[in-house]
Amino acid sequence: MKFIQHLALAGSLVSYVLAQSIRIGSPANGTVVQPGSTLTVQIQQPSSLSNEIEVAVVIGFLNCPSPDPCPAPLDRIGTVLYNGPYHPVASPPGLPYQNISVTIPDSASSGDAQLNVVHFDLIGALPLPRTEARAATLVVN
Repeated sequence: MKFIQHLALAGSLVSYVLAQSIRIGSPANGTVVQPGSTLTVQIQQPSSLSNEIEVAVVIGFLNCPSPDPCPAPLDRIGTVLYNGPYHPVASPPGLPYQNISVTIPDSASSGDAQLNVVHFDLIGALPLPRTEARAATLVVN
């Protein structure tokens, strides 16, 4: 019986943590970009009921070789466009967010690409480290 209770608690903790994941508010999937252009990345963070200490985000750019899909963002982040603090600010009626301007590399080749966002924070009373990643697909023109 205790095993089932522990399993249920673990499942609810995983669901709780995943519900607090960052989101890429912009750019939208399929956004067309030019090499050397500036792009605003909006990283949204749902409000948390637990203690949360923001550490940093890393934004990377990766050309995707056709016809293969891009790798998962935690497998390969690509060229680092931003590496620094993350301090989302609440702005009613939406989610707390931070806008970060990045420049698409001049070396970006035409075709499919991926914008990767990796987020590092500490959560809970202990606190526990957490790393999560999200990606948006881009088209380099």
